[in-house]
Amino acid sequence: MNTMLEPRKKVGTNAIKPFSISNALVGLQMGGVDEEVLEYFNYFSSLIPVEKACFLHVVNKPDIFNVYEMDSSPFSDVELDKDMLIKLGKLVKTHMKGNKELKINLDVMDGNPLEELLEKADQLKSDFLVIGQNTENRHHGILAKNLARQVWSNSMLIPDKAKLSLQNILVPVDFSIHSAEALRIAVAIRKRLPHAAKVTLVHVYEMPANYSAYRINEFKVKKMIEEDRVGALEQFIIEHVPEADRKDLDTALVNRSPHSIGHNLIGFAEQYGHDLIVMGAKGHSKLALLLMGSVTEKVFSHSQHIPVLIVK
Repeated sequence: MNTMLEPRKKVGTNAIKPFSISNALVGLQMGGVDEEVLEYFNYFSSLIPVEKACFLHVVNKPDIFNVYEMDSSPFSDVELDKDMLIKLGKLVKTHMKGNKELKINLDVMDGNPLEELLEKADQLKSDFLVIGQNTENRHHGILAKNLARQVWSNSMLIPDKAKLSLQNILVPVDFSIHSAEALRIAVAIRKRLPHAAKVTLVHVYEMPANYSAYRINEFKVKKMIEEDRVGALEQFIIEHVPEADRKDLDTALVNRSPHSIGHNLIGFAEQYGHDLIVMGAKGHSKLALLLMGSVTEKVFSHSQHIPVLIVK
């Protein structure tokens, strides 16, 4: 979200279909924030059609070795995995009651949590990946930023303090094609909701460092920039959202504070009661994903109260 705007590419104003998920993959820890993740995903999938969902727990091998001595344990890996699968099934059954049509699959694997989750997502051709985050220590076993960089599907991070609400969706906009895709997904989600919901586009701008050299006072510079950005946001909506879907689309500007843009976005979202942040990733190639913008990464891994959906 730089002060100078880049030339925009158009996603287009083709009709936006209501959002749906074919094959979700939910990573669980068997502890920590699992109950909160399942409660939120149960709520989300009661509003958004989800055809299938696989709930996966990856047992980190070193953790098993710390608990069970390999030479003396009477339990085999198969038995341990079977026991964990039973526990996983009970956990999911307790919390996933909102979508009676949802086809549920359970799996327990051994290995590196991130690697196994990515491999499973590829195997299932998952189009929606979910993990939770403990806001006290920001830990999942799978670092949110690593997941966001490497996964190819849309990804949702659910913090343990998330509210069960979808009424106020925030879309950070830097006028790139990626934020246009995020905007269209936000609109697609809203079209599925049985209740009224607002989508707000927010842009973080910065004051020029040397504006005083032109003998223009700060108020005039700020007014000029804000008028320009408001116009740009309105044009952005026209370019990427069909006219029929522009109802209840609001725009907002944030004058960047000394903190990071990601920090500014999280602060804005919390201040104005947004309950979902939808952001675009940097790109679709492996290199582009590895170079995913620090703003997206910051919001994805540091939001404490608001679920974040990264659109790929």
